[in-house]
Amino acid sequence: MELESYKKLVNNVVRRALFSFSVPGYAEEDLIHEGYLALYKALQTYDGAKGAKLETYASRCIRNRLIDLARRGGAKLESPSEEVDAAVGEELEAAVERIEMWARLDDALATCTAVEQSIMGMYMRGYGYAEIVEKLDTDKKKIDNTIQKIKRLLTE
Repeated sequence: MELESYKKLVNNVVRRALFSFSVPGYAEEDLIHEGYLALYKALQTYDGAKGAKLETYASRCIRNRLIDLARRGGAKLESPSEEVDAAVGEELEAAVERIEMWARLDDALATCTAVEQSIMGMYMRGYGYAEIVEKLDTDKKKIDNTIQKIKRLLTE
């Protein structure tokens, strides 16, 4: 998902929530801001290994935050400063970029052999070429070619 898709997700969840319940003391714009904070937290805590799609998980996190606000009668859950808001916005974009990069990496690795996947896995865990050569009993050129291949796939 691109950043624009996440904005649409937040807006849609907030609008649907407004049809179901009200949050005293909050305008729609304030609830959208709370939705972005919930999205940010969702991006930090998302674990794809649990089987849920990111969009589903983020939607649930946003809705839960809005429900918490309604239950508290509109009392603020968190009131971050403008400085924190700016940092959250920057980190949200960075988190989106990381998730997209991991998705591209998953797609790239799906086209690779098991040996190539092992090479890339070790490389990403910080192993050097010499250590990979030793552990996988392969040559340095194979490792370099594999890493370059995956880098090319990631930039396509």
